[in-house]
Amino acid sequence: MIINVLQGDGGGPLVCKVQGVWYQVGVASSGIGCAKPNYPGVYTLVTSYQTWISTNLNVAFNYVSNIPKPTMTCGGNDNNPVCGSPSVSSRIVGGTNSLDGAWPWQVAVIHTESGLIGRCGGSLISPEWVMTAANCIHNPIQVSNYKVYLGMYQLGVISSHTVITNVKNIIVSDKFIDTTSPGDIALIQLATPVTYTQYIKPICLPSSTTTFPCGTECWVTGWGARYYGGESMKL
Repeated sequence: MIINVLQGDGGGPLVCKVQGVWYQVGVASSGIGCAKPNYPGVYTLVTSYQTWISTNLNVAFNYVSNIPKPTMTCGGNDNNPVCGSPSVSSRIVGGTNSLDGAWPWQVAVIHTESGLIGRCGGSLISPEWVMTAANCIHNPIQVSNYKVYLGMYQLGVISSHTVITNVKNIIVSDKFIDTTSPGDIALIQLATPVTYTQYIKPICLPSSTTTFPCGTECWVTGWGARYYGGESMKL
């Protein structure tokens, strides 16, 4: 079951857990009225962009087998054991705060000229690459105007395990026009590769041959409010 997207969640990962490993199925694109009740969110399907992602960087895609039958209804075959495996177990249900380190692939993408107003979510997919939404990138692209925060639990609060890095390169899907078009996906190359820690780990990417059944329970993480009309909270 997927809820509408909150402001600040854009670019963040939609993840599903299979046999103890988390896989990123979607990238939060847009919603109506900032998580307005009874309206769906819009997500970019990551598996549809395997070829595009692989053209730009070397990252493993995993065929996901033995997906459990969904308990809800609707209208680890892992090549990288590090990814998708947080050291802390937690989840966000109904818009609650998570535990520090529960979602170690979650990053904050900040457009420094806009401050926290220009924030977006994103996910670490390798030591030097982050995936986010194309609508999070301002045109014309100026890489010097972006910073990526990793290992951060509360927006604007820097802890001992937070890493802040500059950006080396940004690649936006050539299919993207606006949030009503396909291709709302972008790749951000970090200026310096990060070292994996308990608080900084990559998310696994499912291959294009993987299909998650309708009704699969998944989670969205980000820096948005916990409810419609609320203020931005912790991760």
